[in-house]
Amino acid sequence: MLKESGVVGVLAGLILSGAMICNIVALVHTTVANAVLVMAAGPVLAAVIGGIVLKEKTSPILWVSIFLALTGIAVMVGGNYSQDRLFGDLVALLGVVFFGFYAVAIRYGKATDMTPAVMFGGISGAVVAALICFATKTGFSIPAMDLYLCLLLGIVQVGIGNVLFAIAAQSVPAVGLTLYALGEPVLAPLWAWLGVGEAPGFLTLVGGSILICGLLLHVLSSRAK
Repeated sequence: MLKESGVVGVLAGLILSGAMICNIVALVHTTVANAVLVMAAGPVLAAVIGGIVLKEKTSPILWVSIFLALTGIAVMVGGNYSQDRLFGDLVALLGVVFFGFYAVAIRYGKATDMTPAVMFGGISGAVVAALICFATKTGFSIPAMDLYLCLLLGIVQVGIGNVLFAIAAQSVPAVGLTLYALGEPVLAPLWAWLGVGEAPGFLTLVGGSILICGLLLHVLSSRAK
């Protein structure tokens, strides 16, 4: 696997682990609606990095899509902001930096199989999580239900989701990858509402609608090409 993806794959995995850890920490210290801010700046950062490193061009329509996506998420999180959640929001912003670099890294290695990067990300993330447990003396004992949820998260969202993301990187530009990933913030508040009773507010619904419009604009313009 190391030979297939090379150093870029390992680096992408390390970056991915940073993004995953920041995402989990942000979810603990702020609301789901605020935590999805981690995705908001992804397209902009990926566009800048992709333009510098990969020499990828971004069309005017794509920038309009990005603007709509950022506006939608700004509306979503603006109504839920609280000074008490500042730490979680800052960690979310750090996570978006990791995710932006991850999108560009796997796009940079598109000539090779970058799916092993997901495995490297899982391993490095597990190592860092173990070190945090040792440092904080929290231990590894968790309730059975939480263990099942962790397995579900690791297999479905992190595992399958990131494998598909890496495969898509072979043909989709880095900024397009992160823009598609912005679909998660639309559904995240809904899952939180159904799962733990964290009901989305009116601004969350309005912002989600604006974000979907941005995604649809990008998808339709890509098909037109």
